[in-house]
Amino acid sequence: MRLIALTAALSFVLAAAHQPRSARAAMDGLVTREEALRIVETPLEKTIGHAEADRVQRVAVANALLEHCRLDWGRLFQALTAYHRHHRGRSETEMSRITVWHGAWQGQALDMLRRERPTCDEGMRRAALGSAARQLQALAPGGGDT
Repeated sequence: MRLIALTAALSFVLAAAHQPRSARAAMDGLVTREEALRIVETPLEKTIGHAEADRVQRVAVANALLEHCRLDWGRLFQALTAYHRHHRGRSETEMSRITVWHGAWQGQALDMLRRERPTCDEGMRRAALGSAARQLQALAPGGGDT
């Protein structure tokens, strides 16, 4: 599992240099490649807990769907970071971990989508929008956990 996560993060970090600025912004511009590689040595759940790591992963997958369908995923990413900064009171170190793991998971899911379903059809587009809406609701104050 650790090797898979490290490989995914490495591929995300390396690919980020070739992606549009919006994709690189997922790393918040504050984490170097070397720092990202160190971050993924420790599973996210070890630092923020299993439930919150699952939340980050769900948002990353939802964002991969949005990105695959060429829809804006920035709003959901911003909601995730605001939730962790303001609602959960995360430090900048924790935010860096969340950001790197989100990027690794989003990149991994996006790679799989591009291989398995290279074209975003209307059904996938609806699924992407529905998934994003559920995650936004879960991140809203009093939104619950989905």
